[in-house]
Amino acid sequence: KDLVRCCPDELAKVISGERSCRYGLSRHRYTLAPRTIHTLVLWTKSVTNMLEHDRLRHALEKLIQLGGQIAVHLSVTGFGSSFIEWGIPSWRQVFTDLERVLSANLTHPELVTLRYDPLLRLEYNGWTFSNCSLSLFEEIVQKGAELGIKRVVTSACDLISYQRAAKRMTLLGIHPLGPSEKEATALVRK
Repeated sequence: KDLVRCCPDELAKVISGERSCRYGLSRHRYTLAPRTIHTLVLWTKSVTNMLEHDRLRHALEKLIQLGGQIAVHLSVTGFGSSFIEWGIPSWRQVFTDLERVLSANLTHPELVTLRYDPLLRLEYNGWTFSNCSLSLFEEIVQKGAELGIKRVVTSACDLISYQRAAKRMTLLGIHPLGPSEKEATALVRK
């Protein structure tokens, strides 16, 4: 679940040690102590709440003051602000917001992983939509590089692992078409 975007208040409580959470292989409940967190990894499609949600921003700033650091795994598909990812900002807006987060010293470029993920081709009402585009990939990666991001990862869509996404697509009448592993590999090689 994208806690930064969907549950910033709950995330702030966990970071501050006000609420227990499950983590680790055992999935037992633990209460975190902010002073014991070396690196907090946030996986999100929008960093906006890192700045604009007061409680979350305060929890993150406190963590940094106590010697912790924040890594961000930023997922960018190129479908943001479309009917495919309604509620997700466009990739250009995501980078504008990330630039603000970097300027506020909530993280640093070397702690950001750009996830051009997942590679996806979809069919909807006879139209095909895809982010399996070298030019789109290059444009997004170039913008990340301008901000100092050096790490980029990607993978082909795996709707078996993402059951909620598969269900949402089915309800909207969107049909995944790929890419195949061979197509995804060819794009990444280019």
